[in-house]
Formats: sequence, C-alpha cells, structure tokens
Amino acid sequence: MATPIRAPNARQLDPLEDKAGDALRYRWGWLMGLAFGALTAAYRYAG
Repeated sequence: MATPIRAPNARQLDPLEDKAGDALRYRWGWLMGLAFGALTAAYRYAG
C-alpha cells in the first residue's frame, strides 16, 4: 500500500495551506483537461 504524501491530520494542522493546495490542484487539473480536450478536438478535426 502506498504511503500518503500528507499525514492524516495535515488538514487540522494547516487548513489554509491544504485549501490552497486543493485549489491549485483543481486549477491545474482543469487546465490540463481543457488542453487535452483541445488537442483531441484538433486531432479529430485534422484527421
């Protein structure tokens, strides 16, 4: 079983940092999804 990057009580120790990290991961995930969708659409259009 993989070891977690954060301790289970990391949210109680530093909730602001954890919330900022979640927002950053959400933003990057959205951008990566958007870029992947654009590449897929361009590939289908060209092909």
